[in-house]
Amino acid sequence: MLDLKIAALTAALALPCLISGPASATSQITLFGVVDDGVVHTYEKKNDKGKKTVKNVTELRSGVYRGARWGIKGTEDLGNGYSVGFMLDSGFKDDDGSQTMNRLFGRESTLNVMGPFGELYLGRIGAITSAAGPMAVAAWYTPFGSSCGQFAVTSLSYMFNFQRVDNSVSYRSPKIGDTRFLLQYSRDVDALEDIDPQRVGIQHGEEGKRTTGHYYGTGFQYNNGKVDFNFGADHLTYSKRTTGEKPKSSYSVTFGGSVKHNRLKIYGGAQVFWHGTSAWLFTYNNLRVGR
Repeated sequence: MLDLKIAALTAALALPCLISGPASATSQITLFGVVDDGVVHTYEKKNDKGKKTVKNVTELRSGVYRGARWGIKGTEDLGNGYSVGFMLDSGFKDDDGSQTMNRLFGRESTLNVMGPFGELYLGRIGAITSAAGPMAVAAWYTPFGSSCGQFAVTSLSYMFNFQRVDNSVSYRSPKIGDTRFLLQYSRDVDALEDIDPQRVGIQHGEEGKRTTGHYYGTGFQYNNGKVDFNFGADHLTYSKRTTGEKPKSSYSVTFGGSVKHNRLKIYGGAQVFWHGTSAWLFTYNNLRVGR
């Protein structure tokens, strides 16, 4: 894995569209990136209605431990503890060069304001009940974070709302003792809706309208150095599907973290949800049916 970080104060002159005002000694632009590859061998044995199949696959896989990415971030110190900044984070697969999430800067694309009041983010960012970004409460429910395949915190395990949200307003409070509080609202979640079944293709709904999904989330993070506990509760209104059907809104409660004792660290997490969708549950049900 290769981490590349280049900090250049003078880059502000070359990127005038990314920050406002002239460059100064307190301005900073950072170009960052991660390249992560691994060789993965998968052995799979199935027994479907008496028919046994064995499959061996060896492949070069991108993002085994950390998702490959590149991006630009910047900050401008306003004085008195206040600053403004931005984050443009783009994911890709370094084994074939393809772009992830079908968009540039799909991992995160935000403007932020930080100060004694806390942190305010505007734009595309990880949902509170995801494991992505500064607002996420579920990032470290396992020692592998959101990478390492089936051992990670992803929608393939139990996180039905492991996603990023668009057009969002997110707030994280300053530390109050060992605790931070979180609030988040999205006018357009990361999804595509077929708002006109009579037209060919899938059209994206209009921000803030019923043709898009809306997300509401709240949570808190507690960390005293030994105990790391995170809690999130959210509400997601689904947009209508290609059939014209509009599913019931979902609710979830997510909690977990880790406890450290000497050199031992124990991780755990759980989620309870209503009217939600889970790739893991669908996979489990398919396996049950196939037996």
